[in-house]
Amino acid sequence: MKPQILAVPIVLLVSGCFQDIIPESEPESADSVVSETPVVPAGGTGFTQDGSSGSSGERSSDETSGSTLEPQCGDGAVDPGESCDDGNDRSGDGCGADCSVEPHACAPQSTTLGEDFERGIGVCKDASGTTCEQDFASLCAPEWHLCSWTEHVQLNDGVFIELGEVPAVGAIRCRALGGSGHYTSHDFSVDGPDSCEIGSSRVDCPTNLGCNETVLAALCCAPIPSCGNGVADGDLEECDDGNDNDFDDCSNSCANRHGSGPFC
Repeated sequence: MKPQILAVPIVLLVSGCFQDIIPESEPESADSVVSETPVVPAGGTGFTQDGSSGSSGERSSDETSGSTLEPQCGDGAVDPGESCDDGNDRSGDGCGADCSVEPHACAPQSTTLGEDFERGIGVCKDASGTTCEQDFASLCAPEWHLCSWTEHVQLNDGVFIELGEVPAVGAIRCRALGGSGHYTSHDFSVDGPDSCEIGSSRVDCPTNLGCNETVLAALCCAPIPSCGNGVADGDLEECDDGNDNDFDDCSNSCANRHGSGPFC
C-alpha cells in the first residue's frame, strides 16, 4: 500500500510544473498577420474612387464627362501642333485663330499700347523714355515704319487704341519754313489733318531741337507691298519714286516729303 500513497504527490508536482510553462494562448504566425495599410502599386498613389487600384493621374472617362475630349485650338491649352492658345478664336491679339503666334507691330523692346496686326497698324512706346523721337521708327517691328497721315486715315477704322495724354507721332515731314515735324495724332480714332505738329529732325531738313519729346508714342505701320514699284498705286501710297533714297521727295514708305496740314 505505501507505493500507492507516494505516487499521488509526484503526479501533482509534475502537473503543476507543466501549468507554469504553458502560455495562455499561442502567438499568431507572421503569415496570419494582416497589414492595416493597403499596399500601393508601384508608380501609383493609392486607389481610385471605386476602390480599385490605379496609377497616378489615371481617371476613367466615367469619372469626367463620359468621353475623352479631343484637343482643339481655343481651349486654352497649347496642344501638339499649336504654337500658342489664348482660349479664344480671335486673330489680332497675338495668338491667331489657328493658334499660331502672330507677330507684333512693335519691336521686342517696345511697349505695345495697342495694335491690329491684320490691318497693319499699332502704337508703340519706349517705356524707358530714352529713345529720341526722330528715332521712333526703331520702336516699330522690323520692316515696319512710322505711318503717314494717309496710312493712319485708311487703317484706323474700327481699331480702338487709347492714347491718353500721350500723342502718337508718325512720318517726319519737312516744314515749309525750315526744320521738320511729325505727323501727329492726339486721338487714334480721329482722322486728323496732315500736320507736322511735333518738331523733329531729318537729314534733308534738320533742326536744332536735339533729342526731345522722348515720352511720346510711335505710330507704326506695316510695309506696303507695292511701295517701290515706281507707281503710286493703292490707298496707302502718297507717292512712289521707285528708289531707295529715304530723304528725297518720296520716302521709302511712299510718304511725301512735305505735308499739307498745320505746322507744315
